[in-house]
Amino acid sequence: LSGIDIIADFRSRDVAAGGEGAPLVPAFHAACFRSAECSTAVLNIGGIANFTLIPQDFAADVLGFDCGPGNMLLDHWMQTAQGLPYDADGSYARSGSIDQALLAQMLADPYFARPIPKSTGREYFSPSWLDEKLHASGEFRRAADMPDERRRSIAAVLTELTARSAVDALIRWLPDVQRLYLCGGGALNSFLCERIRIALDAAGAHTAALCSTAACGIDPMAVEGAAFAWLAHQWFLRQPGNLPAATHAAGPRRLGCLYPAS
Repeated sequence: LSGIDIIADFRSRDVAAGGEGAPLVPAFHAACFRSAECSTAVLNIGGIANFTLIPQDFAADVLGFDCGPGNMLLDHWMQTAQGLPYDADGSYARSGSIDQALLAQMLADPYFARPIPKSTGREYFSPSWLDEKLHASGEFRRAADMPDERRRSIAAVLTELTARSAVDALIRWLPDVQRLYLCGGGALNSFLCERIRIALDAAGAHTAALCSTAACGIDPMAVEGAAFAWLAHQWFLRQPGNLPAATHAAGPRRLGCLYPAS
């Protein structure tokens, strides 16, 4: 249909090598954002939030893993509670108060304490996951039956969950982080970015710089697309595209298959 050669199916060879087939973007992040001047982290906030942790020491392993929900739970809540596709710039969550008891219950989920590497998705952090947490907190009403103040509070909690789970993981696995780049749709949510900054300060990472990947010339919404173009380029170069420390594969693998136009 495209009329051009396609490189696709990037995950299979990593899975065949005993890996999880994800996350695949850390190798690209390391190629683009590694610095000899400081330790760097890249947080991609899509549906799921995933980290690439890049030590200043070039001999040290680059780590990559899914740290928890990114936008998916908040998007689901906005669709359910407000009939909107997402919380534009975090304005709805910003107007709510954070229910600390509900937040603590969510952060107690065993996924957050699991060692890395690890990956997750919608099959885990699903609408049912959110329903279970709300029911456990004593909330049995449907979103449509809740007062607007409560709906706003839950949106604030889900935003804080993304921020806190990410920063907790960052401090656990790269405590000397000096620079944190944000990309993905969550990077456009100013309230979420503020909550990440507050969580960093609360964790003692006052000096860690926080900025969008736009500071490096890559639009935060283009990073993932660029990463898969880079993986295709690695295939042409006959170079590995995975990082075993991120996917748990037995070793580096050239990823992808060529589907020729003719």
